[in-house]
Amino acid sequence: MGIPHNTTEDNIDIYEGDFTSKDTPIIVNVWAITRDESRFPEPEEFRPERFLTQQGTLTGETPDFVFGFGRRVCPGRYLADASVWIGVV
Repeated sequence: MGIPHNTTEDNIDIYEGDFTSKDTPIIVNVWAITRDESRFPEPEEFRPERFLTQQGTLTGETPDFVFGFGRRVCPGRYLADASVWIGVV
């Protein structure tokens, strides 16, 4: 969902030369992450085979960014992942 978060202290991070001070709102651009063509070729196409090897086994790469970032990662991510896997199998 890309919910904004605030930094908790000064100089927590310097990103591309920009200083981040305390209480700066940070908004992650999830849309851009999911459409990164270097990671996901043809991102607008439904291509589940991108997560399979040549032998047909799973690559192990999962889009983990959908469960959040940093300290506030979704605690139910393992249950959700396992539930989807059970449904597929």
